[in-house]
Amino acid sequence: MSEQRRRLEGALRGCAERGAPADTVDLWPAVRERVGGARVEGTPTDDGRTDGGARAGSGARRPLRPVQAPLAVALAALSVLILGLIVFAASGPVGEFVENGPPGPGAPDPREATESDRSDSVTGGEEVSDGLLAHYLPGGGEGTPPGEEIDQTKTADGAKVTLERAYADEGVVVVGYSVQDLRDAREIDERSGGLQPFFVGTNDEGQPGIPSSPHRGSLVGEGGDYGLIDGTSMVADPRSSPEELRKPMAHASVFEAPEGLEPSRDHRFRLEVPLYESGSPTREDQEPDAGPFVFHFEIPVRATPVVELGQQKATRNGVTLTLERVVDSPSRPQAIVCFDPPDDDYLWRPSTAPTGFQREEPLPVRELGGGCWSLTLEEPAESRSSVTVTELFGYPRTEQAMQEDEDGKQIRGPWTFEFEAPAP
Repeated sequence: MSEQRRRLEGALRGCAERGAPADTVDLWPAVRERVGGARVEGTPTDDGRTDGGARAGSGARRPLRPVQAPLAVALAALSVLILGLIVFAASGPVGEFVENGPPGPGAPDPREATESDRSDSVTGGEEVSDGLLAHYLPGGGEGTPPGEEIDQTKTADGAKVTLERAYADEGVVVVGYSVQDLRDAREIDERSGGLQPFFVGTNDEGQPGIPSSPHRGSLVGEGGDYGLIDGTSMVADPRSSPEELRKPMAHASVFEAPEGLEPSRDHRFRLEVPLYESGSPTREDQEPDAGPFVFHFEIPVRATPVVELGQQKATRNGVTLTLERVVDSPSRPQAIVCFDPPDDDYLWRPSTAPTGFQREEPLPVRELGGGCWSLTLEEPAESRSSVTVTELFGYPRTEQAMQEDEDGKQIRGPWTFEFEAPAP
């Protein structure tokens, strides 16, 4: 079993144990089965159709819709979401943030949290959030993910939001938080699954079906605005019991740092989280159903060494890949790989794990444009290191390609690049 599979199963096992009552049946076999068969956007289903969920790096720009399944299926859906979906709050689009300016002095709103606002009792959200964070910060190893413990809580409008942990380096900021719907079960829309955060991703802005609302989540720092590029949410099944609907639901999101962000010991950030039934507004001017909840926090920004590799190339089965550089983040190392598509009728994406069209989940892969992709690595590079792309997947994107090969194409590697990482 690959390290990626073990990490994913460990996170899902923890989610299942905390999300299901002790007297229910064991859900893990069902979750495991669905992990083994998870698909991404554009991947053929057994009957020849293609799935519709958006996934980071898949080329899709559509948000996922609400999870309409029992708890076991909802947890299984996390195995798809957890791989770099450009989706936040499974039922709604994810997002780009608003320019609110850097945090500054002033009287806080009752829903704004500061360093002095500490949570006294987070019943389960913290541990689940740590599990999601560990996926986006793979270099941290086992146990508690890297980053700083924040533990700020705000309660208002029948909801409680806890900002639990945050990590920042020159490339990304990753935050983990939980949302708890405190309302009486009779107040919760039975079709929605409760209150969920609303963000709009940088790649989703202006796309069909994405609400254009000024009331959206955002992250702002001293260096400017941070665009949301990735995220995962735990969402309750709308048919769950009142007790399940009122449990803390974990969320993790990854924001891309603006250019010019420099390492510093203390850096101030402002995170704003609006909550909506079903995770998104139904009209442009709709106010949030709860919040927005605003958190001010300070964490260090870590240095991110970049290993320039001078266009290192590898060719396999007639396809040449170029490793341009390695962004050696302490906790989110990335390899930047570029290639010309072998067939323009297909959308091609690389993988760093032998997945067989995602039967096992690799670490996140994100499209950068211009034929280049950012591949999340298992660990930071140290001394003599290597990067391996195991295969390329091609998903039909023209009518002709669908008619010729609706199941897509697969080109096997491996393409292996070896390099010397500088000493820290």
